[in-house]
Amino acid sequence: MSERERVDIASTETSHVVCCLCGVSRLKRMRGVGGWTPWMCWEEGCFGRTMAWAIRRSVTDRRGRETGERVWVFAPVAKQVVFLERARALRRAWAGAHPGSAERPATRILYGGSAGASKSHGLRHALYRECLSHRDLTCLMLRRTYKQLKDTHLRQMVREQHRIGAQFVASEMEMRFPATGAVIVAGHCESDADAEQYLSTDYDRIVFDELVTFNAEPAQEIMSRARTPMTKESVWADGGAQVWAGSNPGGRGAAWVKEFFVDREVDREKYPGYLAELYDFVPANLDDNPYLDPGYRRSLMQLSTVRQRQLLDGDWNAFAGQFFDFQATRAGAPWHVADVGVTASTLSNLRVGLALDWGNSSPGCVLFGCALPDGHVHIFDEYKFQRQSAKEVAEAVRARCEAWKLTRVPSCACDPSLLPAKTGERGEWIGQTLIRHGLPVMRVSNERVSGWQRVHEALAVDAGTGTPWLTVHPRCRYLARTVPLMVQADTNPEDVDSNSDDHACDALRYLLMGGLRPAMARAILPPVEPYSLAWYRQRFRTQPRGVLA
Repeated sequence: MSERERVDIASTETSHVVCCLCGVSRLKRMRGVGGWTPWMCWEEGCFGRTMAWAIRRSVTDRRGRETGERVWVFAPVAKQVVFLERARALRRAWAGAHPGSAERPATRILYGGSAGASKSHGLRHALYRECLSHRDLTCLMLRRTYKQLKDTHLRQMVREQHRIGAQFVASEMEMRFPATGAVIVAGHCESDADAEQYLSTDYDRIVFDELVTFNAEPAQEIMSRARTPMTKESVWADGGAQVWAGSNPGGRGAAWVKEFFVDREVDREKYPGYLAELYDFVPANLDDNPYLDPGYRRSLMQLSTVRQRQLLDGDWNAFAGQFFDFQATRAGAPWHVADVGVTASTLSNLRVGLALDWGNSSPGCVLFGCALPDGHVHIFDEYKFQRQSAKEVAEAVRARCEAWKLTRVPSCACDPSLLPAKTGERGEWIGQTLIRHGLPVMRVSNERVSGWQRVHEALAVDAGTGTPWLTVHPRCRYLARTVPLMVQADTNPEDVDSNSDDHACDALRYLLMGGLRPAMARAILPPVEPYSLAWYRQRFRTQPRGVLA
């Protein structure tokens, strides 16, 4: 009788967790059966998908002879099955798209979200299964510090070595698999310089546990060592090398991890070779883990609001000291980042404004905004530049305005330092060069606290419509990527840390200070008789007016 058939007649207990593979059945496990039994979905399709990644070992007697009985060592929970299937599909997709190619870059996948989703345990046992399935597999498992590595993995490896038919060599911090010749090297990277010790070896699988604790540059260096030679036929046939990572939101590296894996939208000037198709992300939450202590959720609810969003909700947009409450989506629907239907043909009846934050060594940014008929403000385009002259920037902005079929280049709000404070000063300022080449810049207040208050107000919710006062089109990637990353300055909680990539946010501040602000207090007009003088006056005040009006 199969294991799946036995569950129908054995005494079972049912979990509160619903299988995410079928979305219908609750997880069950057998009682009264020898050895440990896992929580599983016993629907035929889900059972088969889980068994494809499970580890079971034969029981031997004192003389080393097999008794015919098999015991469970590991069975992934349903969300771990999703992660492992997506990981395999990701690496095979690249191989399938480039058949016969000797170049097979390592794909990279993140399993992350809420705390308590069994990331560390699942990643370690998934590596065990890979080592039992492929000959001569070379793996690297990393934690940020040695203490974290010891507490999370090394102690467990000592206990688990005999159950999986492996040998743990403490002096080398290696788990060796005699049957296949595979090896897992355990390591840590407490300083950026420690990354150098892993750069001289190629690995078939590299695993980062709590990736957000690593800085971007050393982590990327280590990831580049995920390479599989063609001589390892089984690994090559399975798609080649791969990087796995597990992490919760928050931490020193949360921003770059979110950009690379979650948003898959990075700074192209800094990472020109980034390929989004090599990256993937599988979210996890508390309800994916049926083994979790029921009191764990209550303990997380004692944390601060930001940490609850990170560890309880798995929210990658929550940062400690986060300055703006900016959300790309809410409940899966567009929120601040949305296409509201602004086109070149509709702009002729809307008030349009520009704003510029100048940059040369650092990036500069021009934002294109408009006031909508309902009083909301929409950022419909952006132009990011670096190491360009004022003439080149002005010409590029004019070309954008022509593409949007604007009859003239709108006034562009900018920092007052781009224009002279007094007339008659010698030399041509940057703002004067911009004006001479057709970009009419104007000085606006650079008072930071007042400016950021305007941004906070614009990001708030319109009680009348239940939507934000300010929205950003998805094509404005630089603005949408950097606004959520802004944090408070150490010396002034009312100001943004000026050491961050705040150039698009500064342009937004200038735009709002320049007068293109949401109509946050709508006048309630009294009813009037149609076609009376008061009716015509009210209509004149409220209806959009064309250029000739």
